[in-house]
Amino acid sequence: MSSWYQRSMSFIRQQKAEHPEMPHAELRKHCSKHYPFSERRGYAYKAFLHAMRDVFGQQRKAKGNQHELL
Repeated sequence: MSSWYQRSMSFIRQQKAEHPEMPHAELRKHCSKHYPFSERRGYAYKAFLHAMRDVFGQQRKAKGNQHELL
């Protein structure tokens, strides 16, 4: 029996193999859009997010109130 994390990693690897032409950012969106489990809550979702971070890296959003240093 495999863990939720292992199932998530398997799903992401499968998507990478099926869509080799997709750029990194687009593949990340595709995997997120086609979440393989029923609900986006609980341990399964947390394990999926962990696998997504391990494969695609941490996604960071720029804060609107920060100014560039000169």
